[in-house]
Amino acid sequence: RTGAVDVSWELAAVPFTARGEGPFAIDLLVGGASLFVAAGGADYAARHDLASGGLQWWTDTSGSVQAIERISWGTVVLGGHFQWVADADTPECGTNDDPVRSCSVRLRLAAVSARTGTLREWNPVVTGAYSGVWSLDLDPLGRLHVGGEFTSIGGQAQLYYARLGAI
Repeated sequence: RTGAVDVSWELAAVPFTARGEGPFAIDLLVGGASLFVAAGGADYAARHDLASGGLQWWTDTSGSVQAIERISWGTVVLGGHFQWVADADTPECGTNDDPVRSCSVRLRLAAVSARTGTLREWNPVVTGAYSGVWSLDLDPLGRLHVGGEFTSIGGQAQLYYARLGAI
């Protein structure tokens, strides 16, 4: 109502190593009682409790997560310039130039469990420029719209914008 900062509310810290710079939010998504964060710098996606700011999960990536979209109550899609995404047993993925090979290859687009952050098998490879996916949006028919700097997605030539069927 006033636009004043609520200084009593703060996001819980995400455990990350000293690689790169500290995290900064690139995209935010509020869903139910959760705040989903797409972050650069330390490169990850996270879910926080909206009321308390408490950390519910975080999933590391090898490059920035630049967009985040909840496509169902059970799944969140991540877009960015990452090439590797952490599995449940791998806390860190390194960088695109020096990845942790126990992470899973996901070129610029990945899906994780909204409840736990666990990586899903869905893997539509996005190729093209380094910047990758910058924008995600779900339309009323359940189709995912993807925008960014890419030349193909899911094996189809597609320049900068694509609409995917229901996931």
